This record gives sequence, structure tokens and C-alpha cells, in this order.
Amino acid sequence: MRTSLRCLSLFLLLPILTFAQGHYIIRGKVDQLKDGSKLFLVYNNDGVSFVDSTAAKDGRFNFKGQLGYPVYSTLYLHKNPYTTKLQPNEKLDYIRFYLEAAQIGMNAKDSLKNIVWNGSKLNTENVELLEMKKTVDNKFDALNKEFAKLPPEQQKDSVIFAQFVMREKNLMDENYSVYLDFARSHPDSYISVIGLSFVAGQEKFYASAKSAYDGLSNRLKESPLGKVIPLQLEAQFKTKVGQQAPDLTLNNPAGKAIKISDYLGSTYC
Repeated sequence: MRTSLRCLSLFLLLPILTFAQGHYIIRGKVDQLKDGSKLFLVYNNDGVSFVDSTAAKDGRFNFKGQLGYPVYSTLYLHKNPYTTKLQPNEKLDYIRFYLEAAQIGMNAKDSLKNIVWNGSKLNTENVELLEMKKTVDNKFDALNKEFAKLPPEQQKDSVIFAQFVMREKNLMDENYSVYLDFARSHPDSYISVIGLSFVAGQEKFYASAKSAYDGLSNRLKESPLGKVIPLQLEAQFKTKVGQQAPDLTLNNPAGKAIKISDYLGSTYC
């Protein structure tokens, strides 16, 4: 059963940019699933929230639908937390993944969290990226644990806190470098576009991010997210202190349109 939170217009059935509207098919098997176990697929596509549900049979389940470009989605077992309130300390079995126009195989022995992908190029590439990020992620975990072990008075100490913030910023730079390395080696992966969208707003990585973006395939550059990245890169310089402000046009209380440039050279208090 599939539901949408608002009506879809017919144009959503047309190709979106160079990502042709395609079908996705999920064929899953989790050995320990009981017959009748409900699964909920939740994602957002073009501002429309979707919830699709199905029941398992012999440990198997299936979903199908249409997409214009990959979207981040979540598969929940037994409950959809957006519509059913969880009990205190209740834990859900779920997995977050990229839904793409492909035949996607999902296989596990017990939990959704242990799913192994088959036929999903995007999720296979995401596993590769996560492996590349593992060293930095472990450093983040260690830093958080180190801070948590400090006595409360040290956690509130401004000097100590600033030191931890600086170390965290350095780790973020390492993280950005991983995204850049992945984008350079995967110029036709949508995962590269997602990674570059995180890096594009960082001034110190401007040249590297622009170079990596220039190396992407035209197909990715024409995706909705791909079109945002040049704006992110450009925004760094348009919003810097000392840069000329954009020539905005607004209406005054009398309804007359005025521009910032109309007051160029004037001094007002």
C-alpha cells in the first residue's frame, strides 16, 4: 500500500532533467522475518513525502515505484515512527539507504541493520565511502568519549572547550578531504554530488571542491543537487566581509520600489 502526503501532478511522471524517470524494485529477504511482519519504506521525492508498506512472506518482501533521481530513504520493521508513537526505550529495527531507479536486492539473516546489497550501485558505492570515512569517524567517537569523561567543571572551562572545538574542526577538515577523494575517483556517482554539497561551502576547500565538481559527469551536474553546488561555491565570495552587497530591490512603506544602489555614496544614521 502506497500513500502520498499530497496529490502528484502529471508532470512528475515526466523525465526530470537528465535523470530519466525510472522504476525501482526492491526484492528483500531476511531469514528471521515472520509471516505478516510489516515493513515501511519512507522517503521524500520532489518535496512529496511517501510511505509504502508491505507484509513479509517466507522472509521475503517487495517494493516498487518510480523515481527521477536518487533519494535518501529508510526501511522500518513493524512500525512507522512518523505515524505510530514508540514506547519508552523501544528500539526499532531499520536501515537508511539510497533509493535509486534499479533492481535492488536486500539480504540479511536477522536484522535490517545487517543487510547486504545486491544490484544497487549507489549503496555499494556508499559502503565504499563509509569505509573510507571509518578512520575519521573513529576519531570523532574517541573525541566525544574523551570529552564525556571530563569532570563537569572542565567541560565548562572555556579554554578546554575551545581546544576540543578546534580538534573537532580539524577532524571535519579530514572528513571533507575524504569526500573530495571519493568525488575525484567516482566522477559519475551521485554519492560524489552529495559529498561535494557538504564541502562546497567551506572556503579553505574552494579550489579543491571546484576542481572535483568540474570533473563530474554532465549527468550529475544537471541533477537538482548538482545545480546547487556552483551556487554554494559562489556564495562564499558574495557573502564575505568587505564584498559589495547584492543590489536588492524592496518596496518602502509607500509602496515605491527602491534599490540599495540608489543610496550609494550616501551616509545615513
